[in-house]
Amino acid sequence: MPLSLREKEEQAVLAAHYAKRDQRERDRIDRLKRITIAKLRGRLAIAGKKPPTRAEEKAAAEAAVRADEQDRAAARSREADDRNGVPAHRRIR
Repeated sequence: MPLSLREKEEQAVLAAHYAKRDQRERDRIDRLKRITIAKLRGRLAIAGKKPPTRAEEKAAAEAAVRADEQDRAAARSREADDRNGVPAHRRIR
């Protein structure tokens, strides 16, 4: 059964929304990796040590991303616990 024009438009809007959301997530992770690598290089430069290898940079960036994902999951869990079954329109923000 073919979709109506309205249903097609709704699907297009949803697809665009999810694409933007996914892109923001990728951008956030890339930014986090760049910041982590810059911090690592800076710490080693201050200590007067040689620059990190690509493997060390990659490991540090992946560890930072994992830690960030755990922090975000913990925040979502706390948020869910804080709601205690109170409807959104009744919650004090």
